[in-house]
Amino acid sequence: MVITIDGPSASGKSTVAQTLAQKLGFYYINTGLLYRALAFLLLKREGYTEQDLAHPRTEDLKRYLELVHFSYHYNSTGHVTITFEELNITPFLKDEEIDRGASIISVNPIVRKALHEMQHHIKEKHDVVVEGRDTGSSVFPHAEHKFFLTASLQERARRWKHMQEQRGHTVTLAQAQESLKERDRRDKERDAAPLIVPKDAIEIDSTDMSIDQVVQEIMKHVRVR
Repeated sequence: MVITIDGPSASGKSTVAQTLAQKLGFYYINTGLLYRALAFLLLKREGYTEQDLAHPRTEDLKRYLELVHFSYHYNSTGHVTITFEELNITPFLKDEEIDRGASIISVNPIVRKALHEMQHHIKEKHDVVVEGRDTGSSVFPHAEHKFFLTASLQERARRWKHMQEQRGHTVTLAQAQESLKERDRRDKERDAAPLIVPKDAIEIDSTDMSIDQVVQEIMKHVRVR
């Protein structure tokens, strides 16, 4: 079974998807981390600038995306690890520069094809909960259950600000809103698989809901179907 959860930044989809996967005993796929990992490798190991990410060298993409080197791991305790050449790079992926880089690199057709294949390879072995921005519209358009999670810009900015502060970054609420507006614009206007509500997806506004309430709402729909 495939359950997709899409939505904009700071809508709560990562925590909801991970919690849901644990409750159901499914494998959790965080697609955003895959794009972040590649952006990190190109920026930090190859010395790319953000401008370079818009036109990456094909040989670099093929090298870094080889499955013998680039791996995604999830265990039943809810822990996600991405490794490159057996080095755990996961702790380096929650950074605003990496976030911007992931948004840029995610439109590249070579990147999208390789990471889509990786996700489908995982799906062949497991029931999965997949979260991202185009999992129900592009990666798994025939998923049994699709959800689109959102929240007001003000609430998402509050959440994003809190996440940044946990990582040691100080931002104002106004800065958080501007950052999210820009990310929303890039995601909705990109040519490759823009952020949309997937066909047949159930929309959930999490503005005034807790994580547990959102998960229970999703569970109700999954059981009904």
